[in-house]
Amino acid sequence: MEGRVPLLQEKAQVVIRIGGTRLNAEELQVGLLESLNSTGQKFKLLEAHQTDIKNGQRRVFQAVPEKASVEHDFRFKLA
Repeated sequence: MEGRVPLLQEKAQVVIRIGGTRLNAEELQVGLLESLNSTGQKFKLLEAHQTDIKNGQRRVFQAVPEKASVEHDFRFKLA
């Protein structure tokens, strides 16, 4: 469509934090990249980190899970 203003500028970065135990970092990274690229714009991963969640808020409301919970942080930018 002519005259459309892009939602993201060329230097825009997208940061996503996901917590959980069911998917590993690689599965999340691939799925997120596929999802972002399905928007019609192309993204590339700049960095990824994994951190153990200690004393998270969810433990106040739920039983402590047997498997340690982790947070996955991903930073993408337009390619």
